Amino acid sequence: MRIRTITCHDVCNYGASLQAYALMTYLKDRGHDVKIIDYLPDYKPPRHSLTTFYNSGHAATVYKYAPWAKPLMAFWQNRGELRFQGRRKAFAEFKASRLDVTAKTYHNLRELEQGMASDEDMAADLYIAGSDQIWNPYYGNGRDAAYYCAFVNDPSRCISYAASFGKSDIPAEERPFMKAQLANFRAVSVREATGVKIARSMGVDAVQVVDPVFLLGREAWERLCKEPPVDDYLLVYDFLHNDPNIDILAQSIAKKERLKIVSVNDGASLSYADRNVNNAGPEEFIGYIRHARHVIASSFHAAAFSTIFERDFYIFPLKGHGNSSRMTDFLDMAGLGGRFMAGNAAEGRAPIDYSRVNRLLAECVEESKQWLTAQSATR
Repeated sequence: MRIRTITCHDVCNYGASLQAYALMTYLKDRGHDVKIIDYLPDYKPPRHSLTTFYNSGHAATVYKYAPWAKPLMAFWQNRGELRFQGRRKAFAEFKASRLDVTAKTYHNLRELEQGMASDEDMAADLYIAGSDQIWNPYYGNGRDAAYYCAFVNDPSRCISYAASFGKSDIPAEERPFMKAQLANFRAVSVREATGVKIARSMGVDAVQVVDPVFLLGREAWERLCKEPPVDDYLLVYDFLHNDPNIDILAQSIAKKERLKIVSVNDGASLSYADRNVNNAGPEEFIGYIRHARHVIASSFHAAAFSTIFERDFYIFPLKGHGNSSRMTDFLDMAGLGGRFMAGNAAEGRAPIDYSRVNRLLAECVEESKQWLTAQSATR
């Protein structure tokens, strides 16, 4: 079967790139012709860019009188991104070498609709929307009809796989749009139990499935990951760098066990880390998780890969974002609810019983595979 997927696959985010790779690879391994639609919407400026100009504040005044200075002003506005150019390059290389995308890049729904009429690369028997937070209205994705396959105009050829609303509830003003867009699918699966409730509240009989990264076995991820240039370390992935409880726990465990602290960064470096990593791509990211003695993070996919590699880990909420359900739903499903931290009282907890975790996950993974197989075998 010819399949095209649409998701957030090129946003310099580890989870986004890896889930896109996982779904594509799993379907390819089952004999399908799969490509990711290279959809990079206009409302999402590229991360770590040195050329994106923000026409506001003093820059707007200067631009009004000296538009020729726009490149210089853009560089000045983005000068803090210089240290992340290695990270940007690593993500670009991952996309080029690991993700099979359509030859043409699309930037809005109109271009996608035109592509359906003229681009053979877009033709498919099945279109899959998902996974990750493609329906989160706070990120713009959830208000973009493209992520609901609106460009296809044939619900019999559209499904979602492990799509996430990213929230426990949807604002009333967003619900009419979402309800209308969900009608574009003949079958809907979501990643979280809270997502099932949201979809059903809109009259859609959704089912819960696992994130695509669990469709591939541990061995597949071990082959993909790159070895870190350090050992005997505790890994910190503090997505927003704003939670002091992460600092407290990381430094306490590292001191007691005489471990280095390695921080993989999306933003500012951590002052207490022995090694700040600003240039890691997706393969390096999972490599750092695989070999860590402990993982402390505020990331869904850090929790997912810590589980896959059977690491000891602690997961904190993203402060101020109110989207912890995507983490807690997964942890509860895997019998790991005790690894979600509301504060810093984490030490002294019993080691994770991965024999039990793997049994619970195996059942969920098998059910998800069966659902996806059934949906990709019929129209």
